Amino acid sequence: GPFVRGGPVPPQYGYLLTSVVGSSPLDVWAFGAHQHKFQPGRGSMSGVILRFDGSRWATVPHPRIGEIRAAASGGPDDVWAVGGRRVLHGDGSSWQRTPVPRVPGLEISSISASGPSDAWLVGSRHGARLPANSIGSHTLAMHWDGGRWSVVPTPNVDHRYNGLSSVLALSPSDVWTIGAAVRKRIGFHCTGSGWQSVPMPSIPHHTSSGPSAL
Repeated sequence: GPFVRGGPVPPQYGYLLTSVVGSSPLDVWAFGAHQHKFQPGRGSMSGVILRFDGSRWATVPHPRIGEIRAAASGGPDDVWAVGGRRVLHGDGSSWQRTPVPRVPGLEISSISASGPSDAWLVGSRHGARLPANSIGSHTLAMHWDGGRWSVVPTPNVDHRYNGLSSVLALSPSDVWTIGAAVRKRIGFHCTGSGWQSVPMPSIPHHTSSGPSAL
């Protein structure tokens, strides 16, 4: 099975680990997915959560969720996992679903948390109606205030395609996000009173075409 420093993770069929977060050497979480052994070819990928307590890894029970592609930690009792349009919150002893607002075409790319009452999701809203009666995508952000998620307006710089790929929340008044528009990389900084555009450097064509993770 996959091997991570601290010891091998529990064996499972079709394991794929995609994210790791932690608040200390005694509190590390790994996330990803596995395919059920007796259901190949059915797209039966289920999310998997592992926890390292300083001596060993162990699987952690959680509500049903698809492949986990984004995770964040605001502390040992404040851990987040995103699979598709579902978001789980862990308090150190159990995991609960936290419903997000219904947004058509929602695609969540990244999550970050600075504490129990400050977490951010970013991504895209596909199928958005744009000028000239065309269809494209808009940037999207949501904020967790300790009790619920709410959509936070974000800028769009292109009339066809806009998307956010990564977010970093340092505090409720210090949030950074990056993404892309058509032939352009975009970045924004939120200080608590709206988003300010942050000019992004051009990147030569021979390097990675996607924005780097924060």
